[in-house]
Amino acid sequence: MESHNFTQTNTTGPEPANPTVQAVEDFISSTTSHLSTVMGAGQQLPGNFDRTAFIQQMVQLGPPPPADATPEQRGTYLGKLAQQVEQAAQKHAAASVQQAAELAQQGVTSDAEKLKQLATQAAAEQQSQLSAAAASAADKQPAVSEARKQAIERFSQQTQAVESLLAQTENQNIKIKASDLTLKSLETGAEPTTEQQERISALLKRRREAVEQKNYLQQELIEIFESSLRRKKSSGDLVDLEIPKDLQSGKGQQLIENMRAYLKGRADQYYAILPYLHRVMDDFDPATGTFWEPPARRGGFEHGGYNAINSHTRQIYAEQASQLYYVITHKIPAEVKSRIRSTYKYGIHEQKQNRCEEADGPAALFALLSLYKPIKATHRDQLTEEFNTAWTHFTKGDPVKKIKHLRPKLVEATQLGMHLNWSTTGKKIVQVLSQNDHVMAQEIKRFEKGPAQPEEANQHLQDLFAAIEAEAAKAKLVPTERKRPKTAIS
Repeated sequence: MESHNFTQTNTTGPEPANPTVQAVEDFISSTTSHLSTVMGAGQQLPGNFDRTAFIQQMVQLGPPPPADATPEQRGTYLGKLAQQVEQAAQKHAAASVQQAAELAQQGVTSDAEKLKQLATQAAAEQQSQLSAAAASAADKQPAVSEARKQAIERFSQQTQAVESLLAQTENQNIKIKASDLTLKSLETGAEPTTEQQERISALLKRRREAVEQKNYLQQELIEIFESSLRRKKSSGDLVDLEIPKDLQSGKGQQLIENMRAYLKGRADQYYAILPYLHRVMDDFDPATGTFWEPPARRGGFEHGGYNAINSHTRQIYAEQASQLYYVITHKIPAEVKSRIRSTYKYGIHEQKQNRCEEADGPAALFALLSLYKPIKATHRDQLTEEFNTAWTHFTKGDPVKKIKHLRPKLVEATQLGMHLNWSTTGKKIVQVLSQNDHVMAQEIKRFEKGPAQPEEANQHLQDLFAAIEAEAAKAKLVPTERKRPKTAIS
């Protein structure tokens, strides 16, 4: 606590000699002395006691009763005196409390500001730590391959294009239905008036334009996946879906190649599900050993069913998915069908599970690949050995046939995140072909040195295969004597 600071304010000279004033002075001195004793020396309460005002109030009260005053007179005077003192004390206390509150508020505000600054600083430090942790975690994540990036981007572009065209097609269907309903309402059996005939003609024209626009949009849908030239080919060029024999023995990659062949020329049958099928086959995560999972027909697992599909596409997607499902299940053995319809585990560590619903073609393809495309370390070792010895197959025979056999395996190796060794694969293929054919040697000599970066060996091998195929095609058009004696391979 602090004591009152009893100081005289607004005084211009000595107080007048008056018994009442003297009595008040004695009272103030007595009170000051008492407060100092109680509160301790050096302690002051905030606020100043207006001594002059208090004295003036006491003077107005009048002098104390004389010694011979009656008890009633002394009691009356003391009562008034007590009232004046109480009012003065209350006034001073209120001022003291207000000042103390203001000082306390200043302290609280100052503390709050300090706490705010500390909290802001702590939040900034925490955010910095979280950002650093996130960056560190991102650095540790395996990089997404260029092939996967392209698959994801292609999926996004194709689904958006399909959704847009189907929404426009739906608008044309609405126009056609509206025209049909109006035309039907005008069929009265009687000869139409001139005004009615004009209206009918306008409606027929509007309907014809809507049909033409709908047909155009249908062609645009197909062109997303196939060129006009491809569509002109007859149905005789279409390939039936072939399920590899002994699919369970790890022939998932062959299934992918067969599915691609089957889908060519069938965009008119599968345009709504084609983006999803291509992404399933192209978007493989080697870190988890999983293909991208399409929306499931049911709700549950990691997807919310077909509700995840755009509303303009959903119904057509379901119809085309059902059509593909029965094409697939008609070709696979009964035990394989039972396997995909039951809950199965998949992934490098079999860390995930799923099952295929009836009439869900994309989910059936996903299940077959998840179950029967090898991803284990032993299979990777086999692929590595096959490419390390691939050069021996180019010593004789048609190199194009060798490439046809190796290309799916190269795609598979790339999907699995494998980086082939150029010096034991591509370089030896270049050397053996160069020894057998001097014209070929000139065309593929630039590949022998290898890629700029070792991890680009897979793509460099793809480019080499393309160059060999191109040169072989030219050789068939212009046959020449190209053979040279064989020499040893270094």
